[in-house]
Amino acid sequence: MKKVPYHNPTNKTVHIGSVSVFPNQTRMVDEALLPKNNDSESGDSPAPKFNTIAELMDQNVDVIKKEVPHLGDDGLTQALDAELEGKNRKSVLDFVGNLIADREDAQKAAEFAESLKEKTDEELQGLLLDLADEPKALAAIQEELSQRKSDDSQQGND
Repeated sequence: MKKVPYHNPTNKTVHIGSVSVFPNQTRMVDEALLPKNNDSESGDSPAPKFNTIAELMDQNVDVIKKEVPHLGDDGLTQALDAELEGKNRKSVLDFVGNLIADREDAQKAAEFAESLKEKTDEELQGLLLDLADEPKALAAIQEELSQRKSDDSQQGND
């Protein structure tokens, strides 16, 4: 199960498997559960209305903000570079930069959650204390402990 970042550019919550992706947020989801026609799956393809990323970045800010979230990670980097070399608009640079940062954060969170699977329950309890001031880390640890408890209760019913 490979996890990939999924950005929800809509104004409604999208559910992918057991993950809820709220409007304008990025979360790590199981790649196998994504629709086959998802633009972000191709990695760096520009939104379908534009032939190139440079053409997209030549549009007004509202169009860019609507279309850029559909780009994959490589496409976002190319869009940022194109904007820096082109019009260099602060609002666009901030928007694309924030999308990149959100996806990187989601990737790091998924990697952290994956690393928890290798830890013992005692190590997870220690991490709960060590990371008490980091809500996202706490949520991941609690999710892992909850999953283990659920798995244990299901095995007991077999």
